[in-house]
Amino acid sequence: MASSDGASYRWMREGPEPIKEDLGDWRTAIKTPPPLTPAQLAGFDGYDDVQDREPAEYVSLPTPPRNSTPYQPRERPPSRSPPQRQAGPDAAWMDMMEKLVTNLQPRTNESGWYRKLRVFSGRLPVPVNEDDYESWAEQAEQMIKEWNVSDAEKKKRIAESLTGPAMNTIRSLTPAPNLTVRDYLDALEGSYGTRLTRAESLKAFQSCYQKEEWSHSQYLQELQTLLRRAIRQGSVKEYEADYLRLKQFTDGVLYNESHLSSLQLDTKLNQPPGYIELMQMVRKEEHVKKRKLRTEP
Repeated sequence: MASSDGASYRWMREGPEPIKEDLGDWRTAIKTPPPLTPAQLAGFDGYDDVQDREPAEYVSLPTPPRNSTPYQPRERPPSRSPPQRQAGPDAAWMDMMEKLVTNLQPRTNESGWYRKLRVFSGRLPVPVNEDDYESWAEQAEQMIKEWNVSDAEKKKRIAESLTGPAMNTIRSLTPAPNLTVRDYLDALEGSYGTRLTRAESLKAFQSCYQKEEWSHSQYLQELQTLLRRAIRQGSVKEYEADYLRLKQFTDGVLYNESHLSSLQLDTKLNQPPGYIELMQMVRKEEHVKKRKLRTEP
């Protein structure tokens, strides 16, 4: 036990022997604590416990050479989000086309609010709160263009506005899945429309002139009715309507022509106004003439 105590005391005074390990080109150094004097050891609390412990070895870690590659952090795995399009003229063009296609895609809303047609029954005289066929057919043609829904939904909405004999006309059609909303309108046109051919409907429009009891706005309304009928029967194209309307109106006005002289309608044939714009111009001129007549002595 004495020899053991002596070895421990010598280790505490002189420190452990240097440990040499073969670590390639790197050398290791032993970190040894400075020797302690007996007085210092005597004043150290727990000295007896320290003597019984095994000696600790302090080995410094090998230091990398100066020219070694510095530590590089591990790269993160790529994100799973969709790759971003690189900036450039092509990318900007692709983004613009995607937005354009998205805006042009039809947006159906078959269960939401929509503008309904007035009721049409086909009875004569026309009952109160119902339309005659010409008015109803004109509105129906406009609505099937505005309704951005399937053909089946359009047929349903057309049928909702029908009652009495007009509904029986639709029910008499042979039930078939390939019937379209155009078949519905053609059947009603054959039953309640004017039984004119395409040539006859166009001739009726071109041979319409102002009657003496008609004002200019009333004559324009009659022209519009005949023109829409010719369009429905296919004798006039939609893009020709504005020109033909203005041409026939300027040629067919037979009374109070001077009232329209300030409008200079003959000069507008190259860029003819639409029906609403033309009607507003005519009615405004009529109002001016009536006001002048009232103020004159």
